[in-house]
Amino acid sequence: MFEQHWSSSTQAVTLSLRQQALVTLMAAGHTDTGMAARLGISARTVAYEVRALMDAHGVCSRFQLGVMLSRTLGDLNALASSSAG
Repeated sequence: MFEQHWSSSTQAVTLSLRQQALVTLMAAGHTDTGMAARLGISARTVAYEVRALMDAHGVCSRFQLGVMLSRTLGDLNALASSSAG
């Protein structure tokens, strides 16, 4: 069981530009509506994309998604800085 969780937690994560933007905005505390307005997409699309990320990474909540991505991708502030410029 440990090996299964360890191997899944150390797999490389590749995010699209939209997913990177969503993760960055989520980490900054934006709501679905706020993220949608910033990205020029619908709130429903944001909810769909977030759910798809959660399903792809086997987590049940946005909090778990944030923890998993921060461990895998490193500091979310660094991610925010790289996508802001």
